[in-house]
This record gives sequence, C-alpha cells and structure tokens, in this order.
Amino acid sequence: MVFWRSNLFYERKRGDLLGEVKKYLASRNFTKKTVIVKVQESLTVAQAKDNNNENLAVFRQAEAITVALHDSLLSYMSVS
Repeated sequence: MVFWRSNLFYERKRGDLLGEVKKYLASRNFTKKTVIVKVQESLTVAQAKDNNNENLAVFRQAEAITVALHDSLLSYMSVS
C-alpha cells in the first residue's frame, strides 16, 4: 500500500509537471509568435520608408531630367 501511495504521489507530481511544461511551451510559442509579428511589422514599415526614399529619389531624377530638357528646348527655341 505504501508503494501505491508513492506511485499516486509520483503521478500527481508528474501531472503537475506536465501541466507546467504545457504552460511553458504555450507561453513560449505565444511569445515567439508575438515577437515574429512585431519584427515583421517593423520590417514592413522600414521597407515602406525605404521604398518612399527610393520613390522620392526616382522623382527627383525625373524632375532633374525634365528641367534639363526644358532648359535645352527653351535655349534652342531662343536661338532659332
């Protein structure tokens, strides 16, 4: 009977340990998912800022080309 009690005690402790392990794994998975989502969001924002900078650079180049083209056309027309 002592063996049965000790075995029951072991099972109860083992069940508690399994519950704690499950809680730990659940919180770990939740934390990993949360961190991954936050990192993805920050990367998306950073990429959007980079894209805006790239878009602005393209527009600045287009503006410079347009101004140069208009200058050359106006100077050609004024000479003619």
